Amino acid sequence: MLSPEDRRRHARQLLLPEIGEAGQRALLDARVSAGSDVAALYLERAGLQVARGAETPAATATPELAEAARFLAGAFEAVETIKRVVGVGQPGRLDVSLRGPGER
Repeated sequence: MLSPEDRRRHARQLLLPEIGEAGQRALLDARVSAGSDVAALYLERAGLQVARGAETPAATATPELAEAARFLAGAFEAVETIKRVVGVGQPGRLDVSLRGPGER
C-alpha cells in the first residue's frame, strides 16, 4: 500500500493504466543503475532508487547539439528502465544522430 505522501507525489503516474498502484509500488521498490545524470534524475523523480554509473557521452553529429543529445539519451534510458521495471511495452532503441540545420 502506498503512503499518502507517495500517493501525492506520484499522483500522475497512478492515473496511467500502464502504471497504476501496482506499478508505482514496483517503481518504489526498484533499485537500478543509470548511465547518466539525466536518466538518474528522471528515475529518481519516478520513485526509483538509483545508483549512478559513469556518464556515457551521447552520440551526436555536431558538438553544438551534444547537450541536447545527452538529455534525449537520458530521457530515453529512463523510459526504457521504467518500462522494464513495470513490465509494460516492448524494448525500444534510440537510433538518432542529432544534426544541425543543413546537415545530412
